[in-house]
Amino acid sequence: GKTNLFDFSDVVLKMIREHDPKKLISHSFGGVATTYALSRNKDINIEKYVLLTTPDKFSERIDDIVQSVGITNKVKSILIKNIEKEIKFNVNDANVSEFVKEVNVNKALIIHDKNDQVISIEQSINVNNHWPACSIKEIEGTGHFRILRTKSVNQLILNFLN
Repeated sequence: GKTNLFDFSDVVLKMIREHDPKKLISHSFGGVATTYALSRNKDINIEKYVLLTTPDKFSERIDDIVQSVGITNKVKSILIKNIEKEIKFNVNDANVSEFVKEVNVNKALIIHDKNDQVISIEQSINVNNHWPACSIKEIEGTGHFRILRTKSVNQLILNFLN
């Protein structure tokens, strides 16, 4: 069925409330849902949080998709209006770089492949630049999905979390 950022964020929040983790790891859109949930629930404290290839601005993601499938600006405008009507949220306000300013996370690490073809590393860099508790590790050779099963990345994660 249909779902959106807010549905995912509600699920993430429910899981965090139920299990009370002190350390988190997210990948891609999971970082959007998680940072949004944490930014709206400042009573939740996370000691350490690893984000793998995090997007930043939802509007940039729309631009990427529009460009990849060849949608016109007119159709893009209609698409954005429909999205905003459905989710009752301005797509220009859906920015991880803004959400992280409100989270209660002691220390964060973003790991992003320089050559990720799905989400540009500039998005993670921008999130990092807006988040004092965060650092970024740029890697190569994993892409967007292989990053999840790369031993050297797993070791970076374990080193950070421990």
